[in-house]
Amino acid sequence: MPSCSSLAPGWTMRSRARPPITLRCGALREADALPAGDIALRRALATNGVRPTAAALHDRAAAWRPWRPYATMHLWTADAAAIVQNRESNREAPP
Repeated sequence: MPSCSSLAPGWTMRSRARPPITLRCGALREADALPAGDIALRRALATNGVRPTAAALHDRAAAWRPWRPYATMHLWTADAAAIVQNRESNREAPP
């Protein structure tokens, strides 16, 4: 069975309700998982509108070990909040 590290670069989720990575990868016995290819993570870490590549995100997150699952959940939350804020500001804008 492959480890979560080998799955992480291309691992994405389409569901709005993302389960914590620690639960997903707990069965694989890897508590320090990072879905570096996840679009929400890449969007949350964008600089000047440019999203990092999965490889760049993986390199950047190396310093977060062993807390990468917590950082992932934080970034997912920040991304979701930014989307909601953006939608609300678009609704309030005059035509």
